[in-house]
Amino acid sequence: MSSFKKLSKSDVTVVPYGANKYWTFTRSTSTTYSSINQGTNVSGSFFKNSDPVNNSQYERLVYNTINQLFYQSITSSLNTSSLANSIYYESASQQRPTSSYFIYNDSDNFVNNFPTNIAQTIQVLAVNADVYGSKVLPNSILITGTSINIIDDGFGNLYNTYSTKTHVGNIFYAQGIFVITNQSYQSLFINTFTISFRNEHIIYENEVRCLIKESDFNLSYNPTLLMSGSQYIVTSGSQASGSAYTLTGSIDSTIKNFATGSILSSGSYFRPYTTQLGLYNDNNELLAVAKFGKPIMMSPDTDMTFVVKYDT
Repeated sequence: MSSFKKLSKSDVTVVPYGANKYWTFTRSTSTTYSSINQGTNVSGSFFKNSDPVNNSQYERLVYNTINQLFYQSITSSLNTSSLANSIYYESASQQRPTSSYFIYNDSDNFVNNFPTNIAQTIQVLAVNADVYGSKVLPNSILITGTSINIIDDGFGNLYNTYSTKTHVGNIFYAQGIFVITNQSYQSLFINTFTISFRNEHIIYENEVRCLIKESDFNLSYNPTLLMSGSQYIVTSGSQASGSAYTLTGSIDSTIKNFATGSILSSGSYFRPYTTQLGLYNDNNELLAVAKFGKPIMMSPDTDMTFVVKYDT
């Protein structure tokens, strides 16, 4: 049998939960999980038909985008002295106001070895968002290949530990972007490699608190607990033949002795148990059912709280 109680909005909360998954893929499958691009510091003006292109991307644009987003120096104020005679507003050198730009890595241990000489290159591996989720977990990265065993230090730096510890680039965890800045490793993502890491994916968990007071749901609706009183009897028709028939009599609504009283008085300490809890919407439509591992007795002395959690 079922009984109902209305919940309020304050009984429902949403709690974020970080789930982790281990990923590994090789160069042959990297295009499924990521994209690989090369960026080059190209001098002179941009020309659509002659600028170097790699993997359908202009190398100049890849270089400039990574440089501006992740490696530009940050200052508390913007130096606009160079803009005095400029008709169009352009960025002032490499200085960016802190209030206008997001700092992707403000760790004192972050090593910035971004190449700035003309014709120097970077290799960029951008992991798909549905793979890295909310972020790549620090201290979980391993890139292996010929003479390489690259790990991260948890601060956004990538080091090759194959023979000697060498800084090869950076990882921006929240964006899933690997940037190889060391000029001796610019063939890293061109050659055969295997990369593995753990990600974090935020799952929003709904928590529903169902408060049951000591006076709630403490009476069973099982009809066999009622006194029989006078029985219903067939006065006309035939039940066996399937024809219409008439019942007369009544049922006493008094609870039977074994289900009343306490251990110290007549009868027994009988209490109803619950085996599952259902959640309904305002239209009385069943949305979810929480089934208990074993029946739980409804306490007559203290309030009880059932907490139902489900993911969305």
